[in-house]
Amino acid sequence: MMISRKIFIVIAAGILSWDETQSAVINVNDSLRDYAVDLRNQSLDDVDVATYQAPSAFERGQFATMASHIASGNLAAADAIAGGLGYEVVNFTDTDTANIYYHLREVTVGGKVSKGWGSYFYNPNKSRNALIQAPHIRHDTHSYDVATVAFQNTSVAALMFNGAHRNSGGNNNADVAHLATSIFQTVHETWTTNVPYETWQIHGFNLGNHPNIPAGTDVVLSSGDGGVSNGVKVLDAAFENVSFIGDAQSISHAYNTLPVNHPDNVAVNGGVVGTAMDGLGGTTNVQGIYTRSLGGEFIHIELEQSIRLDQNLANDLLNRETAGIAIADAINTIPEPSSGLLIGFSFVSLCWLRMRGRKFS
Repeated sequence: MMISRKIFIVIAAGILSWDETQSAVINVNDSLRDYAVDLRNQSLDDVDVATYQAPSAFERGQFATMASHIASGNLAAADAIAGGLGYEVVNFTDTDTANIYYHLREVTVGGKVSKGWGSYFYNPNKSRNALIQAPHIRHDTHSYDVATVAFQNTSVAALMFNGAHRNSGGNNNADVAHLATSIFQTVHETWTTNVPYETWQIHGFNLGNHPNIPAGTDVVLSSGDGGVSNGVKVLDAAFENVSFIGDAQSISHAYNTLPVNHPDNVAVNGGVVGTAMDGLGGTTNVQGIYTRSLGGEFIHIELEQSIRLDQNLANDLLNRETAGIAIADAINTIPEPSSGLLIGFSFVSLCWLRMRGRKFS
C-alpha cells in the first residue's frame, strides 16, 4: 500500500510539473514576417466548419482579463488564464528589428488551431495609441504580411490577426470585421480603452469584381463613416507616391458619400465620385464603429490582389513590403488625435496640392 502511494505521489508530481511547463510563458526569437506565415497556415480554413468555436460570454470575459494583463505587462497573470482558454503567452523577440512583443497565440493540434480565435501582439514600448489589424488572413491573401511590415516600421500598440476564414463557422459566421461577439472584437475593445485610438485595418479586393471602380486602382481607402478623414487623405497621398513592381502608376481612391466636387472628395478622388467604390467602404465594420464611438479614427485599407498575390515571388514580397511601409509612413506622419491636428492638416494640404494633378490625369 505504501509503495502504491509513493508511485501515485511521483506520478502526480510529474503531472503537475508537466502542466506548469506547458503553461509557462514561452520565449520565441524569430522573424515576425516568417512567424506570421506560420500563424496564417495554422489558422482555420473555410473547410474547417466543424472546428471553429464561437466564444461564450464567459470566455470573452476571461479573454478580456487576459488581454488586460498583457497590456499592463503582467505576463504571469495572463499566463494563469491562458491555459484554460487554449492559449499560450509568448515573449516574442522579432529578429528582423530586435523589437520585443507580448504575444497571445492559440495552442495548435496537428498543426492547426482548435478554436480559430486569432493571434495578438502587444508592444510594451508603444509610443502611439494605434492598432494595425488583418481580420481576414485566410480570405484576403497576404494581407497579414502587409500588416506585419507596417507594424515592424511603427511603434503602435498592437498587431491583430483573426484565426479563421470568414466562412469557417458557416457563411460569414467567423467574419470578425462584422461580428461584435468575437474574441477579435473583445481584444480590440480591451486594448482601446481610456483614450482615442486609431485603427488601421488591412483587407484585399479583386478589381474585376468591382466594375464601377476606375481601371488600374491599386488601393481603396475609407474612414467608414461616409466622410474623408485626415488619415485617409495622408495615406492616399502616401500610396500615390510609391511604385509597385509591374504597375506603371500607383492609383489610390477613397470611398465616401460626399458630393463629387467636395474638396475632401477631390483631394482623394479627383473627378471620380466616392460612391464608385461602394462595397469597399467598411461602413458596417464593427471595429470601425467602436473606434469612432470613442473619438478615434478608423482607416479601412483595401489592397488589390495584383500587389498581394504570389505571381512572381520576389516581386510580390517587395510589393507587399512597399504597401506596408507606405502605411507605416502615413502612421508615423499623422499626429495622434489628441494633439497636433493643425500640423497634420497643413501636411495634408501640401499633399493635396502636390497630388492634385495626378488625380485628374
